[in-house]
Amino acid sequence: MECPEASLRPRSPRPLRVAERGFTLIELTAVVVIISIFAALAIPQVSLRMRDRRVNEAGQRVALTYQQARVRAMGQGGAVMVRYSTGTGNQGQFETRDAITPVSGTQKCGLMPSVSCTGNILQWDTLGMYRSVTTYDFGAQPGYDNLVATATTELGAAATAMDVCFTPLGRSFVRYTTNGAWSPLQGVPQLSIFRKDTGGAVLGLTRTVLVLPTGIARLQL
Repeated sequence: MECPEASLRPRSPRPLRVAERGFTLIELTAVVVIISIFAALAIPQVSLRMRDRRVNEAGQRVALTYQQARVRAMGQGGAVMVRYSTGTGNQGQFETRDAITPVSGTQKCGLMPSVSCTGNILQWDTLGMYRSVTTYDFGAQPGYDNLVATATTELGAAATAMDVCFTPLGRSFVRYTTNGAWSPLQGVPQLSIFRKDTGGAVLGLTRTVLVLPTGIARLQL
């Protein structure tokens, strides 16, 4: 039989099992420091991936501009031109223009499409003979502050201007001055899209758009 005095003695606390123990302040601080270090290491890579994604998206949009112009020419039965120029801040600009017939007193409809790319050299710069459809200016795009598009001729020379025109029959013509003569597209002019620093050095990913002699534009793999 248990002694009454023994039952009144205070019992020693039951030791905590490992699963019931908490974390000390030192352990929590160490975990926070480790997470902070990994986050600091990952931020530059995430930023780089986001900037490269903008380059890729811009390249896809440039290729789509030429593709849509060709389809537009064949679909509406009129010549369509895509003009590359240096644009705002020399970052590159792409403008799509429709050729239209000039308004005269005998015409009932003055905005009919013109089918020729080369019939009148001045038609692409004379008001009333063309209609601007879309303009894609890198220097005016939010988030494109250091994004640049440059053009290269069929012979590999740098170009500050490039007009590519598509006819309703799917033929393609090119010129590298805004008022020069047109030539059938036989080589492969290129558009390069990349980021650059303040010194002009290329940063990260570069995407290249090829305009093939068939008039089809695509991103180079």
